[in-house]
Amino acid sequence: MAHIVAVGIALISTTLFTFKLFPKYNCEKEFVYTSSVKICIIEEKFANAFVSFNSVKNNDTVIFVTKKLIEEFENRNISKEEFEAIIEHEMNHLKKKHLLFIFPINFIVLFVFILFVVEIFVIIIKSIILNKYSIIEFLILLVLFSLNYFVNYSVSIFVKKLELEADNVGEYKKYYLAKALLKLSEINGTPLYFDGKSHPSVEKRIQKLLEER
Repeated sequence: MAHIVAVGIALISTTLFTFKLFPKYNCEKEFVYTSSVKICIIEEKFANAFVSFNSVKNNDTVIFVTKKLIEEFENRNISKEEFEAIIEHEMNHLKKKHLLFIFPINFIVLFVFILFVVEIFVIIIKSIILNKYSIIEFLILLVLFSLNYFVNYSVSIFVKKLELEADNVGEYKKYYLAKALLKLSEINGTPLYFDGKSHPSVEKRIQKLLEER
């Protein structure tokens, strides 16, 4: 019974937290990029561009671009061709419907983690009240711990694959996207070899882009 309650608590908590993972962004400034694409400038310390669930509004597509990236573009540290390649990368996320995977992925990752944490508390409380320990419950924790690792590892591989798919910009833009990635790495102080949870290393992305030209 206690484990069923733990699953219920995990499901409710995950549902509440998952929706909070997708905040609405307030545009400091918005301008038309093409007839169907708008650029929304937001305040953030990093030079970056991204899409979210707020990117599709009626018949318009909204690409979120940080003020820092716009400043780098206006100061000519990022060229027009490089900026266009960055935007095309973000457009590819939408064209390939990558956002459809984001909600279920976040839900699964969060659910497994919260269930693991809740089960720890349930087992501790049960052991204190009943003053006995169960090998089965220890195995449950071990399974959940392993599942948590497996889910995170699998999701990381999957979302990195999506990122590389979005890098498949127009043939002549691949060189400019590679240059843009290198510059953004320097501007944001991100090591080229750093392999993030959701993004492959800049080094790997640049290498793949140049190999495909």
